[in-house]
Amino acid sequence: QQQQQQQYDNSIDNNGMSRRDATTTALLGVATSLVLNPTFAARADVTNKVKSSSALRGVKRALKQMQSAVQDCINNAQYAELKQELRLSPMSEVRKNASVLIRGGEDGPDAEQLNALYRLFKIKLEALDAAATVASRGGEQQQDANTAIVQGLSDETISALSSFISVAEEAASIPVQYTDE
Repeated sequence: QQQQQQQYDNSIDNNGMSRRDATTTALLGVATSLVLNPTFAARADVTNKVKSSSALRGVKRALKQMQSAVQDCINNAQYAELKQELRLSPMSEVRKNASVLIRGGEDGPDAEQLNALYRLFKIKLEALDAAATVASRGGEQQQDANTAIVQGLSDETISALSSFISVAEEAASIPVQYTDE
């Protein structure tokens, strides 16, 4: 049986090369291409850089939604609906899109500012959500105070997201930079 296996391994195909030699050559070719291929090191950065324009559009859509639908909810004192608006698309996708923008700009000069502005936006958004929860439980006598608090937090959240977008636009406009290694 060993002899049959050896004969099989050493059998010659139509090109005049044994199967063992062909397998060895193929494996060496694959290994060489994996070692010498420089695109693996930059794939994540390039991918996020390419996705940045789409992610930026998603964040801008969320800002427009926040400026319109969320403001309508506040003006009509519909705080439960406000909480729902914060959980619908495109607002529900802001975290994903912002993380793509942050990763795409992590090697740029605005990386720290992007992170700081995104953290500020998250804090303001969570505060707005919490204030909407409290306001939805409040009575008629507290409606004016609740509206003022929620409106103030909404304005701060919109401002934080606008600031994030302006820095993200700058970071996304920086072209992909390849390094020679």
